[in-house]
Amino acid sequence: MSKFTDMFNKSIRAEIEFIDLDNGEDGKQIDGIKEVKVTPDTKSSVIDVNYVPVEQKFVLNYVDKNDPKHVVGHQDILGKIGETVVIDKMKIPKGWTEVPGQPDYNNYHYKFGSKLPEPKNILVEHKIDEISGLQDKNNPELYREVTRTVNITYPDGQTGTGKQQIVFYRIKQVDEEN
Repeated sequence: MSKFTDMFNKSIRAEIEFIDLDNGEDGKQIDGIKEVKVTPDTKSSVIDVNYVPVEQKFVLNYVDKNDPKHVVGHQDILGKIGETVVIDKMKIPKGWTEVPGQPDYNNYHYKFGSKLPEPKNILVEHKIDEISGLQDKNNPELYREVTRTVNITYPDGQTGTGKQQIVFYRIKQVDEEN
């Protein structure tokens, strides 16, 4: 009988060691299942576990390219483990624009996994608008035409006119951030 008990304990122990209730996989964690001491008299039992996926947050940080420690804004994308979320449009802060040559997160499909998502840094720079005087001819600060008219009277009394014209224009840059 002692051998049977010993054999029974070993087989139960082997089965229990196979089922790891403490460390779930893919972000699943099983809590609240009480430990049961198994003896030869222990009856079979059923434990129902309802899995509820954990909500996570994926963050896009918008970082000033000239000062990498300066986060000018961020965008939180929420989802649950196993869920795929579409980031329709990056929400770059007003007055800033994305530095070219980086991954594009517009219309991006992000799948939440078992590990907490690492934030992604997107480099941004001041958005500069350019206004050319050739496009805004009514603005005297940006566009000006200067005409010189030369009236000529010839020895025979006839008159003539000659014109010279020059155009001055500027390109104005406006920093939307300042």
